[in-house]
Amino acid sequence: MAQQYLSAEHREELERLAERYPRRRSLALPAIWAVQRTWGRVSREAMEEVAEVVGITPAEVREIVTFYSMFHEKPVGRYVLAVCGTLSCAVCGGEGLIGYLEEKLGIKPGETTEDGLFTLEVVECLGACAWGPAMLVNDRLQVRLTRSKVDEILAQCKSNGGKHL
Repeated sequence: MAQQYLSAEHREELERLAERYPRRRSLALPAIWAVQRTWGRVSREAMEEVAEVVGITPAEVREIVTFYSMFHEKPVGRYVLAVCGTLSCAVCGGEGLIGYLEEKLGIKPGETTEDGLFTLEVVECLGACAWGPAMLVNDRLQVRLTRSKVDEILAQCKSNGGKHL
């Protein structure tokens, strides 16, 4: 039997959501999110299943997955640290934040720590320019970052047993 990427609960939720949308294809993002949150990535096989469930082609699902930086095709750490690399956050004190995280974690952007706990990414604007420097920890926005606040976030992630914050 082939691996199922969308659980029965996910499928039920998608059917409930379908009533809100004029076309079934609108379920693509919620379905992709369900896969990402459950499996930590969206594999080609998962894209095929999502396509079948929402009534679009696997290529259309892949277009969505590759368009948004929060979706991952390859395995990532339990915590994806997506640091804003734009000028707005740099001006607010974020210019050294990426280097600090590289030093603390022993990895470069695009890499994952050996223990599989953290993946570091540099992303475009997170829409939190007024509260920069900013970073997403998985899907949770962290703002007004300082080195000490970053240390607290990393410690919380490590002590959390790999669970989402």
